[in-house]
Amino acid sequence: MDREQFLQQLFPLIGGKDNTSLCEFQRDSLYVTLKDAGLAEEDAVQNLPGVVSAQLRRSRLTIRFKAPTKCEEAAVMAKTNANADYRALAKAIIENIGGKSNITFAAHCMTRLRLNLQDESKFDTDKVKAIPGVINVNKVGQQFQIIIGPGVEKVYDAFCAETGLTPEAAIDENPDTKPQKEPITVKKVFSAILDYLSVSMFSVAPVLMAGGLFRCITVIFGPNMLNLMAADSNLYVALTAVYNASFYFLPLFVGYTAAKKLGMTPILGMLVGAILIEPSLLALAGGENPAFSVYGVPCTLFDYSSTIMPALLSVWFVSLIEKFFKKALPQVLQTSFTPFLTFVVSLPFVLCFFAPIGNYLGNLICDAIMAFYNTFGLVALVLMCTFSLVLTISGMHVALGTLSAVQLLTTAYDPFFFVAGITSNFTIMGMCLASALKLKNKSARAEAAGYFVASSLGGVTEPGLYGLAMKYKTPFVGLFAGGAAAGLYAGLTSTACHMLPPASNFLSCLAMFGDTTASVINAVITCAIAFVISCVVTYFFGYPKKTLDQIEK
Repeated sequence: MDREQFLQQLFPLIGGKDNTSLCEFQRDSLYVTLKDAGLAEEDAVQNLPGVVSAQLRRSRLTIRFKAPTKCEEAAVMAKTNANADYRALAKAIIENIGGKSNITFAAHCMTRLRLNLQDESKFDTDKVKAIPGVINVNKVGQQFQIIIGPGVEKVYDAFCAETGLTPEAAIDENPDTKPQKEPITVKKVFSAILDYLSVSMFSVAPVLMAGGLFRCITVIFGPNMLNLMAADSNLYVALTAVYNASFYFLPLFVGYTAAKKLGMTPILGMLVGAILIEPSLLALAGGENPAFSVYGVPCTLFDYSSTIMPALLSVWFVSLIEKFFKKALPQVLQTSFTPFLTFVVSLPFVLCFFAPIGNYLGNLICDAIMAFYNTFGLVALVLMCTFSLVLTISGMHVALGTLSAVQLLTTAYDPFFFVAGITSNFTIMGMCLASALKLKNKSARAEAAGYFVASSLGGVTEPGLYGLAMKYKTPFVGLFAGGAAAGLYAGLTSTACHMLPPASNFLSCLAMFGDTTASVINAVITCAIAFVISCVVTYFFGYPKKTLDQIEK
């Protein structure tokens, strides 16, 4: 796949390049964080060449790709008008919209052919969508918009030549006028906060996953299990240091990712985190009287190591101060004085207000989640494990996952949300394997086998979820059964998640490894139950004869 070419097709469908704050390719996926999710056309992105799925959750767009075969590459070339047969494409469109006489107006913008017709009933949407080179079709008011992509100008020229219409000037989708400010709503504020929290926290995941895997090694090979490493050995101490550092310096890491998200100088975000865990301040916080003052303003110091909320709130405030000085100071003074004046002004606010508030807020979130779990206990966990995939489909998992991540990163313990997330990965693996064994249709069986490999090894579960469960509906019975059984066992054995899952594949089980042999065994059994029950139930009950007959057709 030509990434640059794909991005050229993608940007017009998501509000332009300026509407993105993060655009990152990882293996067979592209993750795009949008400033305004309302500008993205999810269906149009879904129909781009080579795209398996496109999911917009809050402000994060996840695009999955497939590896093209030679035939598929040829189809992509046709989709993007690489064959330059614009006249044939124009003729095909004209034939399926009622002919030349039915067209009253035709124009184009950056990616779309825009048409107004005398008789709208003659526009055959399905046939137009099926034309090679057409990405999608939208109808806005009385105008039909045929999404073609960057080659639309040449298609439009051929279209005018075929119909005899006088070419119009291209329509500017982003006129150089001051946009009207949209009213601030509670929903938009909540969405912005959630986006800031989720991007800032989950961007530190590689550090935490690396540290967590080091911890797994010390648990398995250390004195608690196989006893191949003594607790006072150099190797054990070194591996433990990696794990401790990844969590102890969380304010530092979060300070960097939060600053990057807000457009603040990232290294200054790290400085905010470093101040919060500065040794002399931590020593005062651990004393008998942690009272302190900055410029005469009294404040109470806390131990902010291994926390995230104090850094997130503090960096947000400091970013506002930095932006002010970047605008207020002359360019020649900015390099030296912007960082200095930023912290001169923000230091009392950080230590006396925002960091303590963040500490209280983080504890409140942890207490609320644990109170819910302690109140409903086993029932809550079983329900969450059973229906967690429904939350994923609806997008609600983002909000709950963000709050649960606060707890997990703060306490290194989550017996609820992430346990359900891990078990759901294994239920999808089991469902995909059962489908590959059960289905008789060669094409469907091959797809299911591919989904199993993608989920179990690659950690990509969406193709199986949407390509099998959502497509055929009946395989959900296996997912629900596997989730419920795994949740029941996890609840009865007090199995919990002790770190962010290192991946979405079979390695996600490692996140539930605790410090004891029993916790490791129970984690493996929990995941095995999710996989086996989902596989067995899907095989015997997930594909009734009616569903199999439909697939064969």
